[in-house]
Amino acid sequence: MPPDVRGFFALLPNENQIAFTRANKERTALVIANIDGRDERELATRPLDTPFGSRLSWSPDGKLIAVATVGDVVADSREIFVVRVVDGIIKQLTSLGLALVSNVVWRRDGQGLILVATSKNETVRHLWHIDYPGGTANRISHDTDTYEQR
Repeated sequence: MPPDVRGFFALLPNENQIAFTRANKERTALVIANIDGRDERELATRPLDTPFGSRLSWSPDGKLIAVATVGDVVADSREIFVVRVVDGIIKQLTSLGLALVSNVVWRRDGQGLILVATSKNETVRHLWHIDYPGGTANRISHDTDTYEQR
């Protein structure tokens, strides 16, 4: 395992690479490495006021990493961004203005993501489906379960 991996990480579907975030005094980085810690590289960086979040997920084909992060500093909202592994290009996928994203998982077919998230006007978490590549969001749960991670 690479050094300085704290908290959340994601394994590539074939389990030979790991993705994680790392912060220093100036920026946060989305980092990928072989599972044994070799060939580490910073895929993309962001300033500290819009840090990469710790909730991330590899796409089934290993070409993309979805990450929940700050989308708007003033509104303190969270959005889903997609980072291309080949070149580190970042694309904002959603414009939901979420208060919290607790988990992000790609669908097996790569056509979307499932989130556990809380919107700004609610206190409970719900399941959301985000279409990929379009970014259309639909809340798929309407009960009052908080969908805590265990």
